[in-house]
Amino acid sequence: MNESKIPPEVKIFFPFPKLRAGQDLVINNIFSGLKEEKHVVISAPNGFGKTITVLSSVLPILKENENNLRIIYLCRTHVQSQHVIRELDTVINHINRSGYELNLGGISLRGRSSMCFHPQILQYAQDPVNAQLMCSELRKMNRCSYDLNLKEYPKQLEKLLHELPSHAIDATELLEICRNQEFCPYQVSKFVLYGMDVIVGSYQWLLSPYIREFFLENIGTPLNNVILILDEAHNVPEVAREISSDQITYFSVQQMIREAEALDLQPIIDFGINLLEIMDDLQEKITDEIPISPQFTLKKVFPNLDIQSFIRQLIQLGEKWRKLKLTEGRNPRSFLYSVGTFWLNWFLNQNSKSYFFCASNFFTRTGNESIKLEIVSLDPKDILLPLIGQVYSSISMSGTIEPIHYYSDIIGLPETSIELSIPSPFPKENILVLTMKNLSTKGSSRNSEMYKKYILRCREAVDAIPKNVGIFTASYDVLNGLIKNGILKELKSTEKKVFYEQPNRSSNQNDLMIAKYKRSASKKGGVLLGVCSGRNAEGEDFPGDLMNGVILCGVPFAKPTARIKAIIDYYGGSQRGKDYAYNMPAFRRANQAAGRPIRTLTDKGAIILLDYRYNLPFYKKFLTPWLRNRIISLPDETGVLAKEIRKFWK
Repeated sequence: MNESKIPPEVKIFFPFPKLRAGQDLVINNIFSGLKEEKHVVISAPNGFGKTITVLSSVLPILKENENNLRIIYLCRTHVQSQHVIRELDTVINHINRSGYELNLGGISLRGRSSMCFHPQILQYAQDPVNAQLMCSELRKMNRCSYDLNLKEYPKQLEKLLHELPSHAIDATELLEICRNQEFCPYQVSKFVLYGMDVIVGSYQWLLSPYIREFFLENIGTPLNNVILILDEAHNVPEVAREISSDQITYFSVQQMIREAEALDLQPIIDFGINLLEIMDDLQEKITDEIPISPQFTLKKVFPNLDIQSFIRQLIQLGEKWRKLKLTEGRNPRSFLYSVGTFWLNWFLNQNSKSYFFCASNFFTRTGNESIKLEIVSLDPKDILLPLIGQVYSSISMSGTIEPIHYYSDIIGLPETSIELSIPSPFPKENILVLTMKNLSTKGSSRNSEMYKKYILRCREAVDAIPKNVGIFTASYDVLNGLIKNGILKELKSTEKKVFYEQPNRSSNQNDLMIAKYKRSASKKGGVLLGVCSGRNAEGEDFPGDLMNGVILCGVPFAKPTARIKAIIDYYGGSQRGKDYAYNMPAFRRANQAAGRPIRTLTDKGAIILLDYRYNLPFYKKFLTPWLRNRIISLPDETGVLAKEIRKFWK
């Protein structure tokens, strides 16, 4: 390692003898930036080594600071959390081998209901908040044996707590230890948290104001002593909006009425019947979604009622219902409570410009059309500013966060924040990026002639790519258009086996399909047909021959719904609003799907962007740099695509 390139304090923690290109730039900016309590945003592709680079840069700041700083590292998935713990363990092993006398520990946490063995919570808790409430009530009633064991066997607990903080602990390891001891993993994790330097968890732990309060209390650290790391940070704005949003469905109102009938609450039954009639009237007027006046709706829903008093009554009765069901050993979910909290949110935010109120149609799991009322958050800063403004410092990183200044603006980072865009470390000869003229899935082009042209180009590419291929369409509408025009028949006529992603498949069914698809790489190859933003276009990695090439059919723009227009209007109806609401989310989905074959520095893959808009200067800025800097535009002529792909794979 060239010691002059990075601070000596960082060298203690950085576990590898050599730096990859750009790692010194990131290390120096993080190290100096955090000393000044600045925020840092990093755009770097997979294979760069973001996790190990960031940890090595932050840990020396943590250890030399006298204010007991903690690193809270937030991820989207369990797999990402496990990766962070493995990288932290690499750092700890390096420190131990080097003879440095440093105590360093870390732990990853699962979602609240996943950190529990109690059968009632496992069966009925549908969200972290509900799990927290159920846990609290069960412990008060002394009805959790795992919690009681902590008090009954204090010596075993003390021994366990003494051994755990000496290394990086993954949630899976902690769960297994606690299962063997028959201890509550959630309570054990609370004890362990006090001694940990690095805590890894899901976004919900800090982004949800309700969960944040409990979490910070459990770790005994105020926000101003937290160094916050946001992994795959391109997800953060949307997650923040989801947390701030709320909804009730026709079914939830029906269930609320049933609870009211069981408790003989006639005024609430009448309230529910009136609400269902309002929803019936709205459903006749909409095909997708329509904006509705929050104030006018409140008057219709709560005629001649003291709104705040009635809402409080709903919530209190819901709490009573939950305790009753817990006592009976049944599902403690309360629709009185959820409907009450929904209308409380509606009432409190009725005059806020950063919320959009609408009625929308949707299809239930059984395929029936229904209606829901929604409070839609338009601005992620409502959730993020109180968090970002209080932490000691933050680091946001992702391979698909471009343009960086848009991300910084939309989550509310100060102008003093450091923004870094790292060039691609991938060898040029390992990546081929092609786009074609005259192809597009924009609405006016979606006809049988265009779909058949897409099918021909997909067939060309599938034949030319040696092993596994992924085909991801802009939407299910586009996928259905391709299927209607014969893409499945065309693909099945190749030597590769076809795997078709279907939205109604369970996670287990999808996992089995993906396992078969990956195994086909050892034979003649397979074709995975799915959708951008689907679980396989974002949640799976396909290194090596598991995906030699990926084809994107169209640009995955969202439908221009009323809520999209509301976001655009919220940002003044400007191009900035269109970019935030429409362009950035579409190209984030495209960037994610395009990156499936390229996960490590040794991977080789062909990326085929079948839509002329990918090569337009206006849209190219939304592509991640390692894609946009490699694009080769081809004419829409038979054989040209296959020729370029075969040349690449020679």
